Amino acid sequence: MKKERKEICTTLKRIVAITLTGVILCLSQNNLSMDAKAESEELEVAKSCTFVIPSEFVPSSTEGLFVDKNAPYESGTISYSVAITGEEVVLTNKERELEYEESLIEDASTQLTKDIYESQMTQAYNSKYGFDVAYSVSSFDIVEIDGFPGYKIGASYNDGKQNIYQTVYMIISRYKTFTICYTRAEDDDVSEQFDKSAKTIHVN
Repeated sequence: MKKERKEICTTLKRIVAITLTGVILCLSQNNLSMDAKAESEELEVAKSCTFVIPSEFVPSSTEGLFVDKNAPYESGTISYSVAITGEEVVLTNKERELEYEESLIEDASTQLTKDIYESQMTQAYNSKYGFDVAYSVSSFDIVEIDGFPGYKIGASYNDGKQNIYQTVYMIISRYKTFTICYTRAEDDDVSEQFDKSAKTIHVN
């Protein structure tokens, strides 16, 4: 039993890496347009994103990854990453106007959707595992946190042994995208802790 739980914990750490890779892939291939506000106005600049880590979770040897302190008996994980999506530079009024017009053209043609996200993540997971893991997005909601647009995504897949569940928050600012991923195995009793943690997410 101990060996099996250790394998599950190791698997979930791999899941985090796949998740973040897939999310970054989505960001790099899609110039995100969140909603009418994000498409027609410049996003605000954010310095940081903060949230409370449940006391049951401790830092791991992997940067940005927190694991259950009872691992490998409990295999839930929380990951946090920041993707740089633009470069903050000093522009003249004319350059700023031209950049803004170009961004509107780009934003009008692409948008992160449930189908795009599911497709990118399916490719990443199937490639990593070498078989169809039946990756499925159960919910894809546009949210707003402290005035910043973002996504809340619920997903699951099967690693060949059991179902794995994810809740991903992506918050978009002018130059940075913050991603928080809550991951648990089917029998991990951490949903309440994850929900409480998610309610403390703030961007400033």
